[in-house]
Amino acid sequence: MATLLSLPLGSVCGNRFTAPIRELTLATEAMRVTNLRQSVPVRSDDQIGHLSAVFNHISTDLPTAYQELDESRARLGKQATMLEELSAETD
Repeated sequence: MATLLSLPLGSVCGNRFTAPIRELTLATEAMRVTNLRQSVPVRSDDQIGHLSAVFNHISTDLPTAYQELDESRARLGKQATMLEELSAETD
């Protein structure tokens, strides 16, 4: 009898812990492959919930960081071109 009760209870408890990790894994893979803007539900105040919240925060910030990086790269490219032109003028 105890075995019959432990199986459903174990399944429910196991799913409670593995579902958020599975969601984080899928969202991380989606970020790697296609879209940086992913989010996962924050279902608890434990470490998994905290990890989910941090993941969501990073996912929100990454596109802005990439845009700033691209803008910085473009400015640096323009400055390099200007330096090359100035160098050519002084030769």
